[in-house]
Amino acid sequence: MPTLSRTVFIVRHGERQDHVDKNWQADPSDGIWDPPLSEKGQLQSQKTGAYLIDLLREKDVKLENSTIVFLCSPFQRCIDTAVGIARGLQHAKQTFLRLEPAAGEWMTERFFEDVECTAQQMVKRKIQDIARNHVEISKVLSMDWQYSPIRDEFVFPEKRVEMEERFNDLRRSMDTMIACDVKANRIGMLKQDMTRRDIVVVLITHAAGINALLESYKQESTLLETPYCCVSRVRYKPSMAEDSDSGEEDTTTNGQWIVDMEVSSKHLKGTSLA
Repeated sequence: MPTLSRTVFIVRHGERQDHVDKNWQADPSDGIWDPPLSEKGQLQSQKTGAYLIDLLREKDVKLENSTIVFLCSPFQRCIDTAVGIARGLQHAKQTFLRLEPAAGEWMTERFFEDVECTAQQMVKRKIQDIARNHVEISKVLSMDWQYSPIRDEFVFPEKRVEMEERFNDLRRSMDTMIACDVKANRIGMLKQDMTRRDIVVVLITHAAGINALLESYKQESTLLETPYCCVSRVRYKPSMAEDSDSGEEDTTTNGQWIVDMEVSSKHLKGTSLA
């Protein structure tokens, strides 16, 4: 059996409401500035889902043989983006959402006046919101209720070096996560032979996080413009020694991850969504 695909798409959230509506105000009870997507941002995210289908087909990855895992910052604009992309993908039975504080916004005083909630409180509140809207959200994806986040606390104020190390930890943990999911034959509530499916991770994060992740994958300084809903792609290239029939592939020690696309937004260029 040929070695199946391991693909990570790194996507910035869509346009945020507070950037187009200066009167938008956060709910004080949330304890953090957490705007949703604007209407334009919702459309951007759906368009991005269709773009991901094209990118998968380009590499001969068949959606019907793929399991999609959204690893998502718990900020509302990122959750909204994940749901929008999932609508564009139209692959609900094999699409799962995991909320991960390690993928969250850079907790700098430049972005936040104060932070009065913990990451655990934020994730709990978001999961409750998703549960309340389960009927609608379940049409496009499923919540992975068993997922245990890599990080469960925010650091505020967070220095740049701390943010970069957080995303470096996320990248390393994500490598292990993919290997463990395949070995355990489990993602979400499904028990299935994951060695026979292409695993596609869609990591939804923020501008600073995209640069930090690309820098971690490439091991070189990276500072790129990151338009809304821009897409970067990282693909796993197995070593020649890996036995594709064994199901024991370990992405932490064998092969390498190759960045073959950086902050592409061509799917939005030339449209009203750019």
